[in-house]
Amino acid sequence: MRQFGDVYLMQNGAVRALSPFEQHLEALFDEQNDSVRLEPDAYRLVPWVYRCTQLRANVLGGLPVAITRDDGTEVDFPLLTRDIISSIEFALCLYGASYVLKISRGKAITGLQWLNPVTVRVEAGPLGIRQFVQDADGHREFRPEAMIYHRLPNPLDDLGPGVSPARVALHVARLACSANAYASRFFSSGAVPAVILTTDQPIPDAEVERVRSVWDRLFGGVRNAFRTAVLRSGLKPTIIGSQFKDVMMTDVLMAARQQIAVAFGIPQTLIEDAANFATAREHKLNFYYETIFPEADLIAEGLNRQLFAPLGLKFRFCYEAVEAVQQDEATKAMAIVQLAEAGIISVSEAREVLGYETQKYEVEPVSPRAMSDLWRWREKAIRRGEDVDFASEEIPDWLYNAMRARLANMDVRDAFEPVVRAYDRSKADRKLRQRLIEAFDAHINDISSGALSGSLPHKALDALSNELTSVLIATLTAIVQDVVMAEAIEVGVGVDYDDVLSDAAAWAQQYVYDLVSGIRDTEVQHLQNVISQLVDGKLTREDAVAMIEQVFSPVRAEMIATTEVTRALSQANEIYAKQLRNTGHRVQVRWLTAEDERVCVVCGPLDHTLEEAWREQFPSGPPAHVNCRCRTVVEVARA
Repeated sequence: MRQFGDVYLMQNGAVRALSPFEQHLEALFDEQNDSVRLEPDAYRLVPWVYRCTQLRANVLGGLPVAITRDDGTEVDFPLLTRDIISSIEFALCLYGASYVLKISRGKAITGLQWLNPVTVRVEAGPLGIRQFVQDADGHREFRPEAMIYHRLPNPLDDLGPGVSPARVALHVARLACSANAYASRFFSSGAVPAVILTTDQPIPDAEVERVRSVWDRLFGGVRNAFRTAVLRSGLKPTIIGSQFKDVMMTDVLMAARQQIAVAFGIPQTLIEDAANFATAREHKLNFYYETIFPEADLIAEGLNRQLFAPLGLKFRFCYEAVEAVQQDEATKAMAIVQLAEAGIISVSEAREVLGYETQKYEVEPVSPRAMSDLWRWREKAIRRGEDVDFASEEIPDWLYNAMRARLANMDVRDAFEPVVRAYDRSKADRKLRQRLIEAFDAHINDISSGALSGSLPHKALDALSNELTSVLIATLTAIVQDVVMAEAIEVGVGVDYDDVLSDAAAWAQQYVYDLVSGIRDTEVQHLQNVISQLVDGKLTREDAVAMIEQVFSPVRAEMIATTEVTRALSQANEIYAKQLRNTGHRVQVRWLTAEDERVCVVCGPLDHTLEEAWREQFPSGPPAHVNCRCRTVVEVARA
């Protein structure tokens, strides 16, 4: 049979020290005990300790959480409940340590059980924690890996429980408890202070006890308050100790509440009536940022290290989903927006403060004054017939630098064309068509002569391929450069022209090589067919010449021109969009058709659609087919 004493327990003829759990039970069995000796006493006897502990546990348990795999996919983990998280924080607040047992079946974790910290102790070994031991309705030992162990810092112990807020507040909790007990006893005695009855006459010992009994019967307790005393034998009452009004009870309790709140990291406005709404909101935010979130980080780190990481999962508290934080961020955002709208800060500065990607270039459309200066610069350059310098405070730096680069490498009119006028697609079509016709005309006689002789004219075809390569590279490169400039002027977001030149040249050289190879293959197949029929006598020489001229005709030149100008326009927008994304802009690319009766059934459904509708089928955008006249446009989200 067990019998509890102050410190020791007699069991089976042996004496051993009481465990913390048994000491706690002893305190609970003492119904008359109203003193604060341990942290649980402070929790059950001091309202502010109770309130602070409950507040922190409830807030931590109520934080939104997310559990994800390595790829970011969220998963459910029903074993970790809100109650367990609240219990972890409850234990940390009172005891400075928390113990959650992993219940396993084989290698699988089937449950989590929070253990009361007063029943558990840590046993150290030479390399750290050797085991956890629980003494409650039996003796159990647990390997370190079977326990999820959280502890607060402790300067005197590297392994055991840390210093809890309740431990720090224990002395002041005793003060508050004693003050409450003093007030309770004072008023339960009818608000009568301690009194000594004195007399000059000798009183026998038996009479002394009778006088005390009569006094208590007449004036003790609340029901006898304010009764009138009639004293005999020269008895005179004398008050000893301090009067209740002199004890400054209110000041003592206020100081106790303040220190307890400080120990728990809780603003007093959260455990009493707030002075005003603004103060309460500010203090609540401080409570989250300075107390709850750091504590949540400690709990999350322990859960990840001891539970989730071995399972390939990651646990986190979603601070951004906390209503108080959302309201705070919304208030800050509105203030930043107002500053930007008032011109006090720039849009880029506002984006940076709000956590958005910063932009290298401002979205500022080229002004009419800048366009006027560009025209003046153009006229001056035409008159001089050379690359002339031009001073302007209106032309943006990116545009000025781009024009300097263009003037250094091309004719003045060509350099300014896409800048001062809207880009003319039909003009580009006609120009390329004419150059292709000239190339075909320059080699058609040699090709026809060779084919009519009964063999493939490889030398003439090589010469044509070389000229087509030269024409197409030069033309498509120029189109890409011009369209990027035109787009930048229209959209109002500048470019790094050197990068445009490099990207355009690299694309054109690679693409045209493949294009001309395909054109030559088509020509060879056609000529082989003509030669075969000519040799077999199925064609006359006149018919053979007519068939040869078909593949090198203006009609074919126009088909190639229309298709490849469309491709160059799309590539220009790909280069422009890529550069804008690299500089932090949010960009989307939209497909546009010619919007006339000639639009085909392939392109019609794509009109005005964004890239997610067509990118998979047409990775580089238009053309969708030969003779396609569609185009894309780059749209930049405004800051």
